[in-house]
Order: sequence, then C-alpha cells, then structure tokens
Amino acid sequence: TTQASAYTIHINSFPVASNTSIDSGAAYVTLTAGTTKNVVCSGTVTDLNGYADITSVTAKLYRSEVGAGAGDDNANHYTLTGDSQCVPSGGSGTTETYTCTFPVQFYADPTDSGAPSAAQNWVCQVTPSDNVGAGTADTDTIEMNSITAFDTTSSITYSGDSLLGCS
Repeated sequence: TTQASAYTIHINSFPVASNTSIDSGAAYVTLTAGTTKNVVCSGTVTDLNGYADITSVTAKLYRSEVGAGAGDDNANHYTLTGDSQCVPSGGSGTTETYTCTFPVQFYADPTDSGAPSAAQNWVCQVTPSDNVGAGTADTDTIEMNSITAFDTTSSITYSGDSLLGCS
C-alpha cells in the first residue's frame, strides 16, 4: 500500500522597507537655537509572511558623509530601534508603517547652501527585521538648515565713548 503525505513548506522572506519619508516629504529641517527639534522619519515595511512576522525596525538619521555605520553623535548621527522608539501603526495584511521621532539637537551639522557640509545632506535609513534577520533598507534625504544664534550668561559692559575709538 502507498500512503500519501502532504507537506507544507514555509519560506520565511526577509522584510522590505519602502516609502521612507522625513517630515512628510519636507525639503529641509529648520532647527531652533537652544533646544531639540523632533524630526519624524516614517517608512512602510512589507513582509510576505504577514506584518506580524516583523520583529523590529532600526532607523538611523545621519549626515551623508558620516554614514549609517558611524556611532551616534548629536552633531551628525542618531539611532532609534524597537517598537518603543519606532512605533508600529498596527499593520494590515503584509504591511505595517513605522514612525520614528528623532530629537535632533540645535547644533546638528547644517547641509544647506553656504554650510561647510553643503555638498552633503541628511539621510534617514529604515531597516526592518524579522526572525530570519535584517531585511532590505530604504532611505530618504533632507537638508538641515543653518541657524545663527549665540547665548551669553553674563552682561557686557562698554562705554559708547570708547567703543571703536569713537568720541
């Protein structure tokens, strides 16, 4: 006698990030002196095994010349990871959107025209993971505007008569 057997083969596919966007597609970020600015990076993750198969997302916001692999530095590189820092939308079918909010310091390296790093830009890279490992990342870019500001904690005493040798 022959016995028929049915086998189901489950192939776990790696998740893929897409539609990454910084500040809803804005052209630039304007920082505010003396504080942090929330820069929001979002991305859609697709996993053919279903959105519930996605285990985590890591998002990196960095100046392009520094690169994704650099260590965190408030002037040029930030990393957020996990559902507490890159919040999932609740998903449906094979996709889920993640929103990652970076508190960028006011002294972050500018990349606009006239800045020392004007030939560069800022990049947000979203990399999804599932139980198999890291999937395919996606990126978006934005300019970081220069700010002009200074702060003093003491007063400056001067005499109008002696300023610049005027009398």
